[in-house]
Amino acid sequence: MAELPDADDLLEDDDLTDSVPRIMPVYADATYQELGERLAALYFARDTEGGDDEARNEAILRTAAAMRKGARLHAGEFLADGRYRLIDQLSNDRVHGHWKAWDRVHGRFVYLSVFYDAWTDDAASVDAFRRRGIKLVKLDHANIGKVFDADRSQEGWVYVAQSFFAVGNLKGRVTRDGFDAFAALQVIVEVADALRHAHDAGVVHGDVRPGNVMHSADGTAHLVDFAVGPSA
Repeated sequence: MAELPDADDLLEDDDLTDSVPRIMPVYADATYQELGERLAALYFARDTEGGDDEARNEAILRTAAAMRKGARLHAGEFLADGRYRLIDQLSNDRVHGHWKAWDRVHGRFVYLSVFYDAWTDDAASVDAFRRRGIKLVKLDHANIGKVFDADRSQEGWVYVAQSFFAVGNLKGRVTRDGFDAFAALQVIVEVADALRHAHDAGVVHGDVRPGNVMHSADGTAHLVDFAVGPSA
């Protein structure tokens, strides 16, 4: 088997995104960084040189397996056959983890929710999730965080990719900055309009709370994290 080129050589003249400075995941340690950068280089080589190189494809599987330790995801890993690169874990709980990820297909950050609950192993429940995801992708409203993708990846992870808002959510904004009556009323109006649009499309949110209302840089409220499980 031919020796694969070094990761630094593959990435020397490319930042993986073509639109932002080189993105570096928040790695847990040097070992994960070495593996993650190797994996990024291999995906980049596959994308630019073609996907039929058997040695490279084997190396992708081998490197990804080396990063897979137990049922946890780690910064630097990829989902959906290289489309989403995990940059930073924003939260992790019993049911799912939230990630800041880079969508390599469309060149943008996304808010990636990955589900670990028992229903993700049930084929009927995953089919119901996909049907729900189709409805969510179709929602198009200024006060709803856009859902780009909802599927089960080739690696077996069930996920939803939606708009990423760097400013943060309503809960953090109130705690950090306080809130006057006018600002509160504006959020109520925007969220209510988002819910009306969703209900008209036959979609119920299922978990409306300050933590699920994100703000863009201009202060606009965006409703996110629609329930996607089998009971949604």
